[in-house]
Amino acid sequence: MKKIGLLVLGLLGLYYTQITLAFDDINNHRYQTPIEQLKQQGILQGYPDNTFRPDQSITRAELTKVILSAANLEPLHEEESCFKDINPGQRFFDIICTAKGLGIIQGYPNNTFQPEKTITLVEALKIAILGFKMNVPENGSPLWYAKYLDFAHQHHIFSKFERFPEQNMTRGMMAHLAANLIQLQTGTTPKSSQSKGCQSPQPSLTPDTVTVRGQQRHFITKLGTKYQQTQPAKLIFGFHGRTSDHQSVASYYDLDQEEGNAIFIYPLGLPEEGPQRNRRDPGDKTKALRDYELFDAIKELISEQYCIDPDQIYVAGHSLGGRFTSMLNCARGKEIRGVGIVGGSPMPFPICNGPSAAIIFHNPADKLASFAGGEQIRNAIIKQNQCGPKTEHYQNNANMECIQYTECLPGAPVVFCKYFGETSQGHMRPSQASSMMQKFRTEL
Repeated sequence: MKKIGLLVLGLLGLYYTQITLAFDDINNHRYQTPIEQLKQQGILQGYPDNTFRPDQSITRAELTKVILSAANLEPLHEEESCFKDINPGQRFFDIICTAKGLGIIQGYPNNTFQPEKTITLVEALKIAILGFKMNVPENGSPLWYAKYLDFAHQHHIFSKFERFPEQNMTRGMMAHLAANLIQLQTGTTPKSSQSKGCQSPQPSLTPDTVTVRGQQRHFITKLGTKYQQTQPAKLIFGFHGRTSDHQSVASYYDLDQEEGNAIFIYPLGLPEEGPQRNRRDPGDKTKALRDYELFDAIKELISEQYCIDPDQIYVAGHSLGGRFTSMLNCARGKEIRGVGIVGGSPMPFPICNGPSAAIIFHNPADKLASFAGGEQIRNAIIKQNQCGPKTEHYQNNANMECIQYTECLPGAPVVFCKYFGETSQGHMRPSQASSMMQKFRTEL
């Protein structure tokens, strides 16, 4: 019997297109390379208009078909139904029943498979990993999917910090997953998580400008004392408040006391001259603040010139910087590993696109940013990280009252600290905030 990818002309419910043609909609896409690789192997084909639609969600049946094909598992001709919603002669019948017979899929408790339902990231990981017969060790987590996320993370397929587990699997993600599992099956290790700069010589001068919306923006770059161009480093941003600037926070934030391999970035808000600065243009929507683009531009530049670990990007901010950090944490959740927020005040949050660990500090006596506002930020991040109600005392040497929410998504704890006795109307950044942020980062 021919391999499944050649037996059926339309993979994923698609139709045959010539393998020699490139898809028209994947140029510069994040998953362009694995899509083209699987197409050349006869595993993937596209729509009649020569598109692949990489960002479109994939169904349970479609993903099962791809995994059997990629794992070189031939479908058996089945006579009897294996699920009550799958009948002989139905599209994907042999594929689904073969996968069930091999223990790759289970279906729902009511004996249905729901083949046309979109599939989540963690469901897809389980099916794919079982289909390739990968050895997945237990990790002690009560979450059924945690060991599959760990496997994908440890083998540099998907970062477990980047996405929500219930996020829909897309066609592009599916191609990336299948291509990496083929590599593992053939003894090739997928590429490690590091930026382009790891393959380049270290710049002689540290960068300090980028262009955002046609305007030159300034920032300070500091290299940690243990930075090495050949070793992926943490990238740590520090955002200043309304009445300070990047030079002052580069001095008093003390972020660069971080031990180990790290790079520190201090962006300057606008207007650059004058007593006050902000992080948005008039009319900016919460999902598209101007300085989200500043963060993106700096991160891209530093990642191209220096050796960065994309799973180790952190952000800290105080006052308006804390307010902006809380919003950036949500808008860029799948890129940010963790945040430290001091004396922030809430704004309407954008739609969060991934979980991020967070440590939040607020003085109950703060007269400039209300304590209730700090609690609102905490509650928003608890929701973002899908934390349960269980908490425990968070140990610290700063005489702060800190609690940690322990039932959050893997790798996304939330710590909330009350601090006391600071001056400047209770809004002063506590002197030990940076050391506690560093402690928090090392525990992740």
